Amino acid sequence: MSDIHYFQRYSQPENMATNNTLLLFSRLYHDSPSRFQTFLNALLDDRNVPVGLSFSQQTRTGNSVPDGLLVQESIKVVIEAKRNAREFYSDQIKRHQEAFGEEQHKLMLLVAPGVVDGEQLKQIRKETQKGVTVLSTTFEAICTAAQDSVQEYDVELQEVINDYADYCESADLIEDNTVIRCLPCGDSLPALW
Repeated sequence: MSDIHYFQRYSQPENMATNNTLLLFSRLYHDSPSRFQTFLNALLDDRNVPVGLSFSQQTRTGNSVPDGLLVQESIKVVIEAKRNAREFYSDQIKRHQEAFGEEQHKLMLLVAPGVVDGEQLKQIRKETQKGVTVLSTTFEAICTAAQDSVQEYDVELQEVINDYADYCESADLIEDNTVIRCLPCGDSLPALW
């Protein structure tokens, strides 16, 4: 009998990776918008993008001072996920930019097992419309930022994050950077026992 998972394992690989990543983002946001902001800003190179409402009172707005203000800055994050960082191409990125409107914060997040090569990212940024910030991250960085954003007593959320990390491992979305040092030798010594 197979385990029940928070994240699906059966579908087209790229769409499944995107769906599972968005599900993780959603679960983090619904648990705590402020912790989601910490998580998101960690992925966005600490850009300090506001998430959710801010509350203030007696704040001057032009010629008046209303008793209170509830403000939410506009943000749009367009996510493109690939199973290989070399699969991102400028034409697709250009078309994705049509999703942006008049948002204050326009971010495009490229997610892959490895970060996008510096030259490739430079070319993509060069062809990106003004005001759009393009960032590259990895599935492993998402796992790390999610783990760092929750407390150890958040048991249910820890389970969700661990299952997402397990999914990423089983779907080969996390690069194995393990290096084994092997020193070849011509002869070996006989066992002394």
